[in-house]
Amino acid sequence: MTTEYNFVQEFEFEPRTGEYVGELDELEVVPLPDADSVEFIVDVDRDADALVETTGADESVTTVSFEGVDDEEKLARKFESAIDRGL
Repeated sequence: MTTEYNFVQEFEFEPRTGEYVGELDELEVVPLPDADSVEFIVDVDRDADALVETTGADESVTTVSFEGVDDEEKLARKFESAIDRGL
């Protein structure tokens, strides 16, 4: 990943409750802010057996865009959709 910044911050989430327990091992999110929006790199890591995990076949990467006009619910739906596509 290339950015204009010298560093990025990655946020990692592991489901403890809810619909993604047992399906999602980890969700990694890297926000890349711009003047009018934020692009999120979303790495969906599915819960899989050891063989699948060693090949990396359990991970998929996508992006989610947040523009100033998006409200919280719309952004939540975008993330849910990105996670569901990765599962």
